[in-house]
Amino acid sequence: MTKLRDGSLNIYAKGLFHAPPDDARLMAIELLQLRKQTRLIPVEEKLPEDCERCLVYMSNDYEVIASYFATKGAWKNDSGEYIANVTHWMPLPPAPEVEK
Repeated sequence: MTKLRDGSLNIYAKGLFHAPPDDARLMAIELLQLRKQTRLIPVEEKLPEDCERCLVYMSNDYEVIASYFATKGAWKNDSGEYIANVTHWMPLPPAPEVEK
């Protein structure tokens, strides 16, 4: 991809997309939104909402589901045990919709 004068990427430069420009622009926006949603967030940058369940990554290379308790400044896994050394986190995706 090449950058245009306005700083945007020319996604047509090497034939990567063959969609009309408006469709390609919408796809690029959606891709950026998905990347943002699935990005591991450093704890130094931001912490989750109080009691929010998250996927957390710890400095010992473990990944677990845990909740952050802002009032205590602590993380607990789903077994209720406190965990330490959390370096990154990301929100869990929404639950699947169930047809009734």
